Amino acid sequence: MKKIIKLTESDLIRIVKLVINENIEPKKGDYISLICANPKNNNAITINKVEYYNYIENNSSDKLILQKPSGSYSDKVFSSSSDGDYTLNVELINDPDLKKDLGITTDNTYMLTYNVGGRFYCTPKTTLSPTWETFFQEKNIKN
Repeated sequence: MKKIIKLTESDLIRIVKLVINENIEPKKGDYISLICANPKNNNAITINKVEYYNYIENNSSDKLILQKPSGSYSDKVFSSSSDGDYTLNVELINDPDLKKDLGITTDNTYMLTYNVGGRFYCTPKTTLSPTWETFFQEKNIKN
């Protein structure tokens, strides 16, 4: 017996995006380390070995959610009171002076950012795995 299921256009778009992104997004357990710098005051914070948790596409701002591995120690980024999730915003860099400070030479370049005592811009600390490399290329995030 066949069933007919009605889908709205937005349902279909969401399903297609999920299928496409399934191949490019890292999976839970794919680790990354980031160095995050504030170009205005030259402060930097290292985010060591966090794993992919989720990527949320939103009209106003996409978000990459990372999670510290269970049993890992607390650091400046993940305080002992933290639930272990860490959200980075995916931000389009438009300001020409900021692009120069961050070494961005092309248009439509995004960076991972967060605000802790100022805005920090994050890039991978080490060579990316092929999964992370594809993810950064597809999302047009500077690495």
